[in-house]
Amino acid sequence: MDLLCETLMKALNGDYGKSGEIGELRKNLETRYLKYDWACRKYIQRRKDGFERRQSVERCWRKVNGEYALLPVKYIDDWTVEEKRALARRMLDGVLQGGVLFGAEADGRIIGFAYVDRALFGSGKQYCDLAEFYVSAPFRNMGIGKRLFMLACGAAAEFGAQKLYISAHSAEDSIAAYKKLVCVFATEINVRFAEKEPCDL
Repeated sequence: MDLLCETLMKALNGDYGKSGEIGELRKNLETRYLKYDWACRKYIQRRKDGFERRQSVERCWRKVNGEYALLPVKYIDDWTVEEKRALARRMLDGVLQGGVLFGAEADGRIIGFAYVDRALFGSGKQYCDLAEFYVSAPFRNMGIGKRLFMLACGAAAEFGAQKLYISAHSAEDSIAAYKKLVCVFATEINVRFAEKEPCDL
């Protein structure tokens, strides 16, 4: 999917504690948005393991006879601690190469992040890749993703891109969230991304 550019890692954060504490944090949430650089490496790596990627998937979009349809595909999408740490390393390495990493923090915890790769691609070098974009499960549907998304769009525009490219998770709620952000299907497909994640939209 892509979006015209109009306009994390403490990102894998520390333990949230008990559910009551999460509810209280949601109620009194004061969120700040930060841009991280390589100097944050040790800070991020100390506070990453509690980020809640967990997503319970019931239906996914699949192409059937040339048209997209919602089909029953049930599974739990989550990360192991090792996967979280590997993702943190990849994003920090990307920052060294000129990419940009934004995080949403509340109460000293990272509750969302977005990483934009600097490399331009497409026939007119019009695309920039939103390579990673997540909000921790207890803090979804609060506008945090929208703010991070707009920061990502701004970064892509600064890199010289006209559009933000997303290899989007095909789960029903994921695609619904992107549609709320006014995303549309890309006019050019990145073959490398499509081969890596053939079920992504």
